[in-house]
Amino acid sequence: MLHGRLESFLYYYAFSIMHELAHIITSLILRVDVKEVTLLPVGVNAKYESNIGPSKELFISMVGPLASFIFSAILKDKTFSLMNICIGIFNLIPIYPMDGGRILRSFLTLIFRRGKSELELQITKMQAIKISNRVTKFFMILILLISIALVAYAKSFYFMVLAAYIFYISREELKKERFFEVFNYLQKEE
Repeated sequence: MLHGRLESFLYYYAFSIMHELAHIITSLILRVDVKEVTLLPVGVNAKYESNIGPSKELFISMVGPLASFIFSAILKDKTFSLMNICIGIFNLIPIYPMDGGRILRSFLTLIFRRGKSELELQITKMQAIKISNRVTKFFMILILLISIALVAYAKSFYFMVLAAYIFYISREELKKERFFEVFNYLQKEE
């Protein structure tokens, strides 16, 4: 059914938009502000307000991959189903700020915060962030090694471009996180 790479890419892009729309609609239902939606060559990215609770972030993050898996189940075309399965699985890789990284961080925060005071909640959130950041670094190294292997053996550069994009967004998001950690800590000290 697919005739060429451009047509395949356009279908992939449409499914990526549908995946991101699931996040956006869910965030609007939960009254979480969507700050920005960016169309990128590798997909679509929505950014939300930075200080949402872990329960809401967990739910919003899970909806996108779930929507992709639902699309794969209801579509009759095997190629379209496979595209959606790939989008869903790829987004579940635990690299922050991708869905999997957000799910991991929110889940850890919820586990660590049981029965804690307000001050202890900040510490548990920092613990969850540290663990999540270590997992992110591990998977980033793994993706880098896979992309190098694909370039060397299959002469495929797409995954390398995707890996570079993931490194960039992850690094920027982690910088922002560190800034807000220090800012929030200093604000509480006053």
